[in-house]
Amino acid sequence: MFGEGALKPVKRLRFLKHEAGHDVTDAFNPRRVVVKQHLALIEAIDGRATMGEISKALLAKGVTAAWLEGPGLRFLRDLEAQGVLSLTPA
Repeated sequence: MFGEGALKPVKRLRFLKHEAGHDVTDAFNPRRVVVKQHLALIEAIDGRATMGEISKALLAKGVTAAWLEGPGLRFLRDLEAQGVLSLTPA
């Protein structure tokens, strides 16, 4: 229905797993459309911080616990399945 709901700005991210300069290999680089919570999560990943530390920082920035435990965790698992990042036990 017109006039209901909210529009949220999104960004399209490309994760470089393969050479970006070649059209064929670049086509296999994962791409995701994300909102600001996804971007905050990606920016918080530095290779040293634990998920607990990252979650605490994001909660302080206003990201909800429900988002972190649901869509945020699924997002990270999707990226792990695509080989973009690796989640390791602390």
